[in-house]
Amino acid sequence: MTAVRRDITIEQGADYDRPFFLTDDDGEIDNLTGVEFVMQIRTNYGDPTALITLTSDDDTLVVDVDAGTVRPFISYAVTAALLPGSYVYDLVAIEGNGRVRRRRQGTVYVSPRVTDYPLPSPSPSPAPSPSPSPAPSPAPSPAPSPSPSPAPEYGQFDFSTPINSMIIAAAM
Repeated sequence: MTAVRRDITIEQGADYDRPFFLTDDDGEIDNLTGVEFVMQIRTNYGDPTALITLTSDDDTLVVDVDAGTVRPFISYAVTAALLPGSYVYDLVAIEGNGRVRRRRQGTVYVSPRVTDYPLPSPSPSPAPSPSPSPAPSPAPSPAPSPSPSPAPEYGQFDFSTPINSMIIAAAM
């Protein structure tokens, strides 16, 4: 079976999680039991460096065996670092018998965000319960978080972000 071409659009600064529905040659839900998946996004074919790697091992690719779907999850923080433009991807299945098959391939379009908003900070961890001691010392004050740098204007490059530096270097 040849990989199905499916172009996808990722919105810059938003979570991406749209499923791929995988079927066999007869259109039936494919048996995904014991299958591992890897998906990479690169600047172009032949580029030695992947901008993003997702795997079923780390749950950035969520496999639903019953529905026959593989759902990539790319967080808003990762998509915010992508420059608007076109990239390439493929989704590879590693079956239990060792067979490797490309299941999906295509172009990734990153659409620029318009609304400038600060990305949410991770939730603070709950403070541990105080231990019974005669004179507990006060907890240190948390360090102030650095203010986020403004997003570059459309068409400008932020060379302080490693992913953008890789994109620029690959384009030269």
